Amino acid sequence: MGNRDHDDAVRVIHRALDAGINVIDTADVYYQGGCEEIVGKVIKGRRDDLVIATKFGLPTGEDPNRRGGSRQYLVVSVDLPVIGQALEASPDKPFVVFSMSLRPADIAPLLLEARAAGKPPAFTGMAVSDASPELLDPVVRLLRIADRPDDLRVLGPGLQREILWWLINGDQGALVRQIGLVDGNLALISRGIRWIREHYREHLSVTDLAELCGMSASSFHRHFRAATSMTPVRFQKQIRLQTARTLLMTRSGNVAEIGYFVGYESPSQFSREYRKVFEASPGRDAARLSAMAHDVTRELVDEPA
Repeated sequence: MGNRDHDDAVRVIHRALDAGINVIDTADVYYQGGCEEIVGKVIKGRRDDLVIATKFGLPTGEDPNRRGGSRQYLVVSVDLPVIGQALEASPDKPFVVFSMSLRPADIAPLLLEARAAGKPPAFTGMAVSDASPELLDPVVRLLRIADRPDDLRVLGPGLQREILWWLINGDQGALVRQIGLVDGNLALISRGIRWIREHYREHLSVTDLAELCGMSASSFHRHFRAATSMTPVRFQKQIRLQTARTLLMTRSGNVAEIGYFVGYESPSQFSREYRKVFEASPGRDAARLSAMAHDVTRELVDEPA
């Protein structure tokens, strides 16, 4: 998606969709976010039929917050089936990821101490913001003691509490607060997501799942899609396919057996939906991932001490 002409770009995407292409790759670095806006408008009403790929970490300017995302943080309020990939890493330029679970039990006590919340956030499962110096400071201090067990045991809880405090009072504070509310819509949707993850092999009834979450079917479906950008059925499908991909890499067995194990009754349907998401048949994708893992292992073994 590098075409700056809006009308031409729209025509190209529509032609691709009509030809059966179902993967669109874009990024904010293309046309300073303009391409992502065009894609968003074109796929309206067809989102469930497509796989949208984007990139994070590419520099878009000299501003400190545009130098590859080094000062940004991501808040994920529900358990989404997302996949990440490091595009570049080396001993000279290591790729470091810091993640921390946002547990309601840890957030709730801080809500009693925090100032009044701002306007409620748009109901979403994921948001990105620029990290303030106050937030980065305890993160850096926590990373510095990550390989010192005694220091981590004593100082870690306090640093995590400090991180939570700055998150609650930051740009995504309203979203983080929702995680700490046991009766909020996010908590109810999280209950449904947890059930799908634990029972992904079983038949899914949206009506029964909505009842489990204490919501009407229409309200559950609307809030679930707002939080995950997927319908419950598509969410379950993503869990099945990602689990199948892991099994293909780590277990022996033919494709049909693994498809059946994750909940597919038809081998052809499993292969068709797998190819739609991962752009390769299950067998070819497993062979490719195995070869990549073998190459990485060989490089580590051959690397001089």
